[in-house]
Amino acid sequence: MKKILLISALLVITFLSSSCGKKDVELDIGQMKRICELAVKECHYHTVAKYTQEDVSRFLWLTKDKHFWVEYDCVVTFGIDVNELDIKVSDDVVTIALPNAKVLSAKVKENTLSKESYIVAKGSAKITAEDGIAAYNESVTNVEEEASKDKYLLDETLDRVKSLLTGYINNIDALTGTKHTIEWIAVEDENVPTAPTE
Repeated sequence: MKKILLISALLVITFLSSSCGKKDVELDIGQMKRICELAVKECHYHTVAKYTQEDVSRFLWLTKDKHFWVEYDCVVTFGIDVNELDIKVSDDVVTIALPNAKVLSAKVKENTLSKESYIVAKGSAKITAEDGIAAYNESVTNVEEEASKDKYLLDETLDRVKSLLTGYINNIDALTGTKHTIEWIAVEDENVPTAPTE
């Protein structure tokens, strides 16, 4: 869905730009930020939420533990925080201070979570709805943490953002007969100066 929206937005931009005179076409920083908002990558993770709680019930000298697991799929969305994005246009130079890609959200695919997804170990004490919610919340957090360590997907997401911004700038340049140079700055590097003001 995000891919369709992104392609539609770029087509509209191209159409509007081509329908106007060359003098009316210029780089739009707001549009560039909207492109970054749509430049997300979605990945599917199959995950197992395990839950164990010891000695939850006792009868004489016998005790029982709670032990169960839940299997389901998660959709993790990678992108950048547009609030940390800084774009400056000065003459023929576009300076883009680009934050690192990160996990924006992790959501469970509802059609993969059902009563059959819960598997209770033999001999386990009774499992409550609260136990299921606790296991679910912990599992989603774990998925987010694991996805945040996936350097390949994070780098791929950042490359996607750069590619789309570069494509937008090149399209505007082609329409106006101009040529902008893009300077990329990594926001996370404190030793690198921020994008200069106009």
